[in-house]
Amino acid sequence: MALDERTFLSQLYRASGIPLSLYDEATDTSETFPAMLSDTGIFRALPESLLHFTRNPDYVISDSFAYYGAVASDKSGRYILAGPIYSTPVTKETVRAFMREWAVPHDRFEEIDDFLRSIPMLSFHRVLSFLSFLHYGINGTAVDPAKHFGLAAERGNNSMEESVQASLCELKELHGYHNTHLFEREMLECIRQGNETGLNALLQGAAGLRAGIVADNSIRQEKNIFIVTTALATRSAIAGGLDPEEAYSLSDLYLQECERTESTSALSSLSYSMLLDFTRRTRDKKIPEGLSREVYEAIRYITRHTNEAIQVPDVASHVHRSRSFLAVRFREELGTDISSFIMRCKLEEAKSLLTFSDRSLSEISNYLCFSSQAYFQNVFKKRFGMTPKQYRTDSRKIEGMR
Repeated sequence: MALDERTFLSQLYRASGIPLSLYDEATDTSETFPAMLSDTGIFRALPESLLHFTRNPDYVISDSFAYYGAVASDKSGRYILAGPIYSTPVTKETVRAFMREWAVPHDRFEEIDDFLRSIPMLSFHRVLSFLSFLHYGINGTAVDPAKHFGLAAERGNNSMEESVQASLCELKELHGYHNTHLFEREMLECIRQGNETGLNALLQGAAGLRAGIVADNSIRQEKNIFIVTTALATRSAIAGGLDPEEAYSLSDLYLQECERTESTSALSSLSYSMLLDFTRRTRDKKIPEGLSREVYEAIRYITRHTNEAIQVPDVASHVHRSRSFLAVRFREELGTDISSFIMRCKLEEAKSLLTFSDRSLSEISNYLCFSSQAYFQNVFKKRFGMTPKQYRTDSRKIEGMR
């Protein structure tokens, strides 16, 4: 039974959410899924960069960093186009760049914004896998994405080795060696130790560093370096005691901000802030040396469950020790009892919420599982010498002056 390409693409779009189009070069017409793409002019004609592709399937990356793929139908001679597909969150600038590429009128911004944000994000490798699947569905022929798109080097292929050797020879002749290795080691050690003073001193003397060329334009170069640096900083902070969930969440936020940034000076400033942020958080969460495994695990459990009504038995159960055993260890190693430590962690998080969120006092009290708002206010004032409302006012004044 012959494949009905139109029905197949319609079903595939509904299942995947990836925009698709059936393009007939002979008549220069196309049908899009979803239909709204036809009104924007997208896929009204095959992109010039895909008119003469040398492999089937194939792909291109647009100036707005969108992936577009093409599959030629062996039976009908028509083309199936996929995209746009993004591997990073869609921003307002992404939408504007997309509209410039396809000459979409400005008054359709909100519509295009909603459309692009509805498309599932796919990594580069998943885009290639999707195109391979699309090719199989249309032509019944399986392709290996790694081999087809040249991601897997064949045995005996020495092109990369030759390029590396040529690059090393050139560096020797020009004395243009990379000189970042020692700096990176010292920087990562500062982050691991939570040593903000040492990191500041190290960054002040970083002007003479020479990094490798990892992109073909200055913005992409800085972004690529930022991505690598953030990954290294994340792992160093975790090694220093920062909670993995907090570290990875922080990493995600900085990487998203990196992709939104479009100037080298802004990227430099963002990189500086990112490194200091990881270092300060690691310093603030630093676990004293010499802690037993039980106390360390208890601390991790408490700090990750401040929004729950946890009690001492819950903590003891988590570390598989008796309540009395853990209480003794806690007192010996931290100089405080478990209940006091739980309360301290809740109140420290309350301070953060008061400063950096707009949640009401009752919302914060409920979130941190205090028995009542009045009790929350009393214990907060007893510990910090001011009410939560006074603390919020004062802390925001300080933040505003930074």
